[in-house]
Amino acid sequence: MASSDKLGTEDPRAFSYFVAGLYAHRSGQAEGAAELYRKAVEIDPEYQKPVNNLGLLLMEDGTDRLAKKEVAPAIRLLEEAEELFRHAKSLGKHIAEYPFNLATVLSYRGRAAEKGERFAEARDLQRKSIETYYEAVKLLGKEPVSWVSQLTRLPVISSLIRAGRKKQSVERLKFAASVYFAVACSFALERRMSDSGAAGEEELLFVEMGEGIRKFEPSLSLDSRLDYNRACYYANAGRLPEALEILTRLRAVEPRVRHRVRSDPDLVDIPEIRALFDEGTPREWKATSPHSESEPA
Repeated sequence: MASSDKLGTEDPRAFSYFVAGLYAHRSGQAEGAAELYRKAVEIDPEYQKPVNNLGLLLMEDGTDRLAKKEVAPAIRLLEEAEELFRHAKSLGKHIAEYPFNLATVLSYRGRAAEKGERFAEARDLQRKSIETYYEAVKLLGKEPVSWVSQLTRLPVISSLIRAGRKKQSVERLKFAASVYFAVACSFALERRMSDSGAAGEEELLFVEMGEGIRKFEPSLSLDSRLDYNRACYYANAGRLPEALEILTRLRAVEPRVRHRVRSDPDLVDIPEIRALFDEGTPREWKATSPHSESEPA
């Protein structure tokens, strides 16, 4: 039997509800998964994984409602997700995914505040998002600037490569690149909200690092999740031709991208992007499974 440390809880009932919730989550049964995660958390409020995964589901629902202009319910869902992510982050397992999820929901809350014309609040939330993304960056191993010229010196990556665990090292590289594009996206959103003009040095550095990882690891040259994050950055940064080029490639290889665009508050209102995906039938717009900024753990 696995130890309680490995399970994350000492209560087998909480573990059973979490596993059932994880299965439902990965099978696309969002409502059932949320109910099961809540039961796990009710039994053990310190159980980090269901706390985090419940936050992911609420964030997915909130961003979907935001894309549909349902601002008030979106804000409520995103605020509840933020509380859950803060709680998950406080529970002691210091890995980059937890501040990453918190930073992501803060950024979405900023978009919601912008749609509600609360511009000062929106800018403040984007700044908090950037600060929290930096926490995720540091947990990846080193300060971000070290990646520009010495990618393989990041401890978690280099140790995995030396041990021959290539698949896991590539997953960490992909996650690192996703973090870097997310940080750059928050910088771009802050610029838009402040009407401050061209991209600054920090924003461009994170873009360079994200693109550098793709060049460093050939298997990431066409990765649907990472490429979607790239497209979101370029769209928010006003670099629409680059975003359209990426999304056109994704449309050919990833059926779920239609749903992602339709439920993405950053992309759904851009006419050129909407037109790219409006060629399909209504059935093709339906979601095939949940997808979030961070996969359920």
